[in-house]
Amino acid sequence: MLRSALLARNTVWNLSGKVLPLLAGLVSIPIIIKGFGVDRFGLLSIAWMVVGDFSIFDMGLGQSRTKLVERLYLEALWFAEWVMTKFGMANGKELMLVYRKKEH
Repeated sequence: MLRSALLARNTVWNLSGKVLPLLAGLVSIPIIIKGFGVDRFGLLSIAWMVVGDFSIFDMGLGQSRTKLVERLYLEALWFAEWVMTKFGMANGKELMLVYRKKEH
């Protein structure tokens, strides 16, 4: 893939990551206001604001945790594939031996 095409594709993904939650909010917030009422929605908005303000203290820990989990998941995935390959080879060898015994 060309570098400019890759940049364009990643830009679209990045923008859609910003636009789709905005559209979801435009659809869901009036429903939430209708269900909660204006006063309770005001309290919910204040809670969202406090959570947003304290997210400044995250210092990238969420991204670090995601990267760590991804690395551990990939290592576990490779190990699982290795184990399944070994089991498959062992079972294939057993089947081959059983089949040879049945021929004779």
